[in-house]
This record gives sequence, C-alpha cells and structure tokens, in this order.
Amino acid sequence: MRKTDMKKTQGLTEDLDDLGALLNGWLNSGRRSSPHTHEAYKRDVRAFVAYTKKPIRQTQPGDVIQYQAYIRNETDSRATEYRKLTSLRSFFKYLKLIKEIDEDLAAAISAPKVENNFKDKALTVDEVQALIDSVGADSPDGLLLRLLAVTGVRISESLSLTWANFRAAEDEGAYVHVTGKGKRNREVYIGPELWADLFKLKGDLEDDQPLFGEETRHTAAYLVDRAAKAAKIGKHVTPHMLRHSLATNLLEDGATLPQVRDQLGHADIKTTSLYLHAKDRTQMIRKMRIK
Repeated sequence: MRKTDMKKTQGLTEDLDDLGALLNGWLNSGRRSSPHTHEAYKRDVRAFVAYTKKPIRQTQPGDVIQYQAYIRNETDSRATEYRKLTSLRSFFKYLKLIKEIDEDLAAAISAPKVENNFKDKALTVDEVQALIDSVGADSPDGLLLRLLAVTGVRISESLSLTWANFRAAEDEGAYVHVTGKGKRNREVYIGPELWADLFKLKGDLEDDQPLFGEETRHTAAYLVDRAAKAAKIGKHVTPHMLRHSLATNLLEDGATLPQVRDQLGHADIKTTSLYLHAKDRTQMIRKMRIK
C-alpha cells in the first residue's frame, strides 16, 4: 500500500473512531431512549457522514441542505424522513453545545411535519383475529400474536419477558410485569383463555426462561408479515401495528384515554398510575373479542 493510501486509511479510521465517541456522548447526554432507538439514531448520523464523505466537523450548511433534498427524494415514508432529519438536527445541536462545531447546522434542517394518524396504522378486530387464525391460535407464533394484540406491549418488551414476569390473577387470568422504555414498569392483564394457553407452552421451563425462546425482532417482523399475507389483509403489517390496533379499538369500544395510556405505558404516566386504573383495565381487557 502506498504511503498516501495508508494516510487516507488511517485518517478515515480516526474520523470514524472520533464520530463513534461523539455519538456515544450525544446519546448518553440525558437521553432515555431504548438501545434499539439509539442504534437507529447512530445509523441516521452515519448515513449522513457516508453521504458527505467528510469528517463531521467539516460539515457545511450546504452539505446539510443537499442531504435534505436527497433524503426527500429517496424516502417514501414521511415518518422515516422525519426521524432521519430530527436525529441529525439533535446531533448537531449537541455538537454546537459542546463547542465541537462553530456553525448552527441544526438551523439548516427543516424536518417535515408528520401527522400521527393511528387509525390508518390500525387493524380491525376481524383483521387481528384473521392474523392469529392464519398461524393457529394455540401455536407459539399464535400465542405471540395474541399477547401483542391483547396487551399492546412493544415487540421488544414481549421478547424480553420470562415466566417470572407473570403472576396469577384471582379470575384465572394473569398480570404481566412489563419493563418498557426508560426502564418504566407497568402491569398489564391477560384473560384466562390466553393465560391457560401460555401456561401450556411453559411446560417444564424454569421461571427465568424466556417465553418465546430465540425469537428476535427480525423473526417476529417476518412472522407478522407472513401471517398478514396468509390472512389476505392486503397491506404491510408490522408487530407495532398490533399496539396501534389495540389502542384504537379500545377507544372505539369506550375505554378512557387514561386507561389506554396506562395499558400502553406511555412516558407521561406516573408510576402510581400502574395501580390507579388496574381494576378498570382488567375489565376492559375481559370485554375484548380477542382472547
């Protein structure tokens, strides 16, 4: 290798190492997002650096403006565009704050407004039932779909559950202790039908064993997409859509907003609210058609 090429390679490695340190500093500066979200933010910033082909400290406003145009031409989803640009804007604000850059590059970014229309992201109760039926309600895949549909837990939350997270309820159902984003805790209820079928899945497994074995976010996403095609739902379905579906369908059936917020474990719910509506939410889940 020629000396000039060696210097370029060494310089690129140093730039990447430096970027990694800056990213870690940014993401650890009071942010309470999940590890999966952190990885998405890192990918967003690294994609920008790959586009400009220059160290982050040498970024110019023109680079940012060109990248915005590139993203808007290449990205079909406004939500994805919004995340990529807001990640970058937040990173630049951090760099300006710690005096790593002089220019206010964040001001050059204009992220699109995204209307959160959860109705469009939701499945009807019949579609959810068809999704479950397509893989068999009593199969391990069907049990995962039922758990997502009944509780509204995030896919990462469900895959981290062990049998120790469950405690029996007086009505032969069970309560599930869930640790969500920001390590916030909540309890959700599952009815007797789902709890009985899940308990069969447990068999001789110890309490510290995971419910769904080696299942990952990627295999779960593939499972849901495959089930949606088998059920002829006619649109791309993700595990997170089951969460949206539960919220939408519960509200349409008369559940209150505090009940649904407690069920989903949103950030603005206080720790004590885990218990304030527990009885009401149990009744709310019992009334659901999905069992």
